[in-house]
Amino acid sequence: MSNKGICHRGIISLLLCSSLCWGCIEWGPFPETRRCESSLHEGKYDESIKACSKEISSYPNSDNLYYYRGMAYIYKGNTEAAFADYNKAISLNPQKGNFYHARGSVFYRKKFFDQAISDFDEAIALDPSSIETYMMRGYCYFEKGQFEKAVTDFQTVLKGKPDFPNLHYWLGMSCYHLGRYDDAVQAFQSGFQNSGGENLELGRWLKKAKAAKTLGMEVSKAASGIKVDKVMKGGGADLGGIMVGDILVEFHGEKLAAVDLNQFMNIAAEKPRHDSNVNVKVLRNGSYLDKNIVMDVSSELQTSGQRMQGPALGSQRVTGQTADAGFSLPAAEKSAAKNLPKIAVWDLMPREVKPTYAQELTSILVSAITRLKKYEVYSQENIRTLAGWTEERMKFGCTSTQCLTALGQMDISKLISGSVGKIGVRYTISLNLFDTQNTRAENSISEFCQSEDELIELIQKAVLELIKREN
Repeated sequence: MSNKGICHRGIISLLLCSSLCWGCIEWGPFPETRRCESSLHEGKYDESIKACSKEISSYPNSDNLYYYRGMAYIYKGNTEAAFADYNKAISLNPQKGNFYHARGSVFYRKKFFDQAISDFDEAIALDPSSIETYMMRGYCYFEKGQFEKAVTDFQTVLKGKPDFPNLHYWLGMSCYHLGRYDDAVQAFQSGFQNSGGENLELGRWLKKAKAAKTLGMEVSKAASGIKVDKVMKGGGADLGGIMVGDILVEFHGEKLAAVDLNQFMNIAAEKPRHDSNVNVKVLRNGSYLDKNIVMDVSSELQTSGQRMQGPALGSQRVTGQTADAGFSLPAAEKSAAKNLPKIAVWDLMPREVKPTYAQELTSILVSAITRLKKYEVYSQENIRTLAGWTEERMKFGCTSTQCLTALGQMDISKLISGSVGKIGVRYTISLNLFDTQNTRAENSISEFCQSEDELIELIQKAVLELIKREN
């Protein structure tokens, strides 16, 4: 045979092999896997589940297919199906950290914090660079009341990604509950400044942390007011002549009989303003005395041999280390808050008004619902954190059946969303109440006013009317 013939046959053989290889790529598992993943990233979750399921029937040992389908199930609110897929993916390939992270996130949503931490530990061991996993493990430690460990994880995130969403809030809250008010102030201050002064929630907690540090006392709720259980030497209460056993019945003109500890801290943070000496009426041994608490303390508070924490809503007391004095929330108040039905409040949409107005009115809306003491209130950002949803997804709102179902899976029973707008010279507040269990709109209300100065009273009136109609 001539060399030319051999060459031709070799070329033909190479072309045939190439065609077979390309055929494998064209008709093999790869295009379907790409459709499974691309549909997921495009938000087409039903299509993603369908594509993954089809390919799994042909390639049952593909770990990624189960992982992608599990993610699609999460976005559909089907945590049980997602959990099963993540389990399968891990059994097929136990060396991928993102699989453990995904399953740990499901455990977190189910409030199985120990199991979640175990999965996050494994994910970090396999991929120590995963900043998101440190953040999720920090959330778990926070929920368990292990605030020192939470701080450690949040500080790791701070070093790796200082602009991680809500990082400064969670770091500040952890330090606050530990009684480390200097660190809490620093965290809240950084977050508040990074937001350009627009994150009002961080601004409020910054004031609370400063007030807690300055007051320097541990308190509990009493029938006639706020009972002083411990006074720190050099703190505002100490300098004002407040003693252990005193009951604060008035604080800067506010009667405290019907005020809980969290409300008291709000008063302490907001009331003094420019006056460093706060007038306080105390009940001591059956007699009423007028005292002054000094709210402007330049020296650092001394530490005690006992850990104290901020008004921890639903968290546990941590003991065994030193910290500045703070406030402890009785267990009865913690359990009462946990037994309330949960309601989510979506950020109000600004329409022809300043976005900062919508943000502030959203905060006022949350406060108004909280004061009713009928619901455990979750902000839109709380939901994003719990669900692991992207910021991009949150922009689409939550009025679809898919999103309402997902909230229902998280034990959120109600959702309030709405807008603040301006038409001509008139301002509008529109609120909608959704029932997540039945995935339907339950009530709605629209109110109008002539001036932006009336918007605060208008939002308070609107939400009360909306809740009243529900009942």
